[in-house]
Amino acid sequence: MKKHEWKVTECAPKLYPIEIVTGKLISTFDKVTTSIPSGSTINTGWGAFGSLWITGEKLKSVPDKLEVTWLSFAEKTFYTGKFDLPKQKIMNLFEKGTIDERGRKEPFDTFKIGLAPKGHVAIWLSGVGESVEIGYFQASKTEISMKEFHPGGVPTLEEYLTLNAESFSEELKEIVTNEVNDSVKERYSNYREKYLWKPKLTLNNSGTFENIYINYYNGEHLYTNATNPILQNFELRAVPKYISPAWSDTNNYKYKADIYTDEKEVLNAFSTLSKDSRSTECLLCIEVDKYNNRLKVYLKTDSNKIELLESEIKVYPND
Repeated sequence: MKKHEWKVTECAPKLYPIEIVTGKLISTFDKVTTSIPSGSTINTGWGAFGSLWITGEKLKSVPDKLEVTWLSFAEKTFYTGKFDLPKQKIMNLFEKGTIDERGRKEPFDTFKIGLAPKGHVAIWLSGVGESVEIGYFQASKTEISMKEFHPGGVPTLEEYLTLNAESFSEELKEIVTNEVNDSVKERYSNYREKYLWKPKLTLNNSGTFENIYINYYNGEHLYTNATNPILQNFELRAVPKYISPAWSDTNNYKYKADIYTDEKEVLNAFSTLSKDSRSTECLLCIEVDKYNNRLKVYLKTDSNKIELLESEIKVYPND
């Protein structure tokens, strides 16, 4: 079996911190395990990078199993699970690679393990130009003694949670002290809904579209050159959370935009335009004015159009 250079990191939603007790990726082909970083409070964001441990051989076999046990601070609960990974899909992605913002082929090189409330587990394979969800699982609640979790530490879980919460922001303290309801579970399931769409940048000054970064609510991302064929086709994609297109005008002055979509507005817009059929093709249109200082964003089908008025937008020179 061909080996690849890869590493593994962990993440969790910013408002729902976790701590991994133990975790590993396993290749049953050669019985090699790679540990997932553990022992730290993590809430870097869904699909984001967390810690890195540099261990084992540089080139490793493709993992086909994931085992992980963690503490959810907000739920005051331990979760655990053992899951089979889609080995062939992972191998195909390693062979395909990604196209970055400069148009160069780059490898996938990082497995991200995401742990969310109610035992949700996601795993992405990530590279410079793209991050792709390769698995989504449901873990089970479990019991772990404090002696096993933190030998020599505080005697109770309550004391441990209180001690760690001292470093949290006031907003985070409020969340971890209240009960996590089932709507949170539904929220992360909704993030995984995909629609048939593609981005379209319109420049009213005859400039040149150069590259784009898209961060999706499901934790995936795309950062690629404007000439990448993946941007020309309608494909099933998750709903965009953040979009950053870059372009240049006819005088070769360069510009960039930050577009933060409003979660409720953009999820409802995609759902509304695709309510009759998931095969409905949607354009996510980004229209820049001739002065390169304002833009508007809207979703458009053959029969309907919804402007995303609640998005936070900033346009600026990209020197």
